[in-house]
Amino acid sequence: MSKPSPAGLAPRLSRAHRALSVTLAAASFLFGALSATPASAAIAPSFDARLVIADDVFRASGSMSAQDIQAFLERYPGVLDVTLAARRADGTMQPVSLLIWEVAQEFNINPKVLLVTLQKEQSLLTRTAPSQTTLDWALGFGCYDGSTPETRDPKFRGLGNQIWYAARALDMYAETTWRPGLKRTICINCVTTPYTPDTEFVAENLSTFKLYVYTPHSHGPTPDIHGGNYLFWTLYWRYFDEGPLASAALKPVYRFYNKSNGTHFYTASEAERYTVTKKWPATFAFEGVAYRVNTANAANSVPLHRFYNKKTASHFYTVSTDERDMVLAKWPATFTYEGAAYNVSSSADNAAPMYRFYNRRTGSHFYTESDAERDTVIARLSGTYTYEGVAYHVGR
Repeated sequence: MSKPSPAGLAPRLSRAHRALSVTLAAASFLFGALSATPASAAIAPSFDARLVIADDVFRASGSMSAQDIQAFLERYPGVLDVTLAARRADGTMQPVSLLIWEVAQEFNINPKVLLVTLQKEQSLLTRTAPSQTTLDWALGFGCYDGSTPETRDPKFRGLGNQIWYAARALDMYAETTWRPGLKRTICINCVTTPYTPDTEFVAENLSTFKLYVYTPHSHGPTPDIHGGNYLFWTLYWRYFDEGPLASAALKPVYRFYNKSNGTHFYTASEAERYTVTKKWPATFAFEGVAYRVNTANAANSVPLHRFYNKKTASHFYTVSTDERDMVLAKWPATFTYEGAAYNVSSSADNAAPMYRFYNRRTGSHFYTESDAERDTVIARLSGTYTYEGVAYHVGR
């Protein structure tokens, strides 16, 4: 199959590599101090078997679009980005990314949960040559202990069936029976000793309980025996910066440093984030999560308009409709309007300011939420950067 093309930077970045005409050496030198201060990066806390994933994260079915999922799969060496599978409802062959998105919406499950489970069960995000049997039982659904492909219920066989049945099960498990304090029988050591039930295990929330119904293994008495949900926890942190406990309302905005021209690029698009990381690592250094936008905060309702500067290969952001319209009217040959990047706040109430600088050498802009970074630029780089004040706010 041909790979769907994620929206975003693909054509523009390649032009930028060919067309840069500004003097970049000075800009790269000046930004040495800034790029050495990366954006915030997620650090996994210690594993607690009682709380593996937050309920709102588990149910965040809108955390990724089909396009985001496709770009995520393309980021890793597995074959799921070019694999078609049958939709359970009618047998239509579809990209795996679309199937995952569809069942995530149908059962109100976070697609990140399904992606992590694909890796937990069969390493399908990274396995480059999986067998047909591996694909047929991709999420381990219906694979009870001691079973073989020949003894399992054939209605669960097939990648599309596995995605659908796994999502349905995760949706239904204990949905009407769970209550705080409910005990779950789990296997505390499933590797070196016979099955040993632990009737004292109590999950702190329903979603963690669901994971232990799906994979009833806990970490055992020795450090090297952790079980399936410890692996789920570890993999979730590996692939998704925010981890499984962050509020699902907090949308991460990622920051890249362009090593060619010393500028920064911001995106809230998962698809752009994965595409840039995969295709242009020599040009863009991924600096992690710059900040998070609270989508549940009504103040974050102002579109942040994004332009691409074709002369400097940099991006320009503004919340001002007047500024947007002026740029469109006066410099259409220089700036390509890329629409609203995401929503921010025009109010300072319960919000963090985003500071804006203008680079007089390159004609580009620099943005930072960091007071320390703002003060460093003002103190050390005033010969190059003009401080333009607060561009907008990010509501908490």
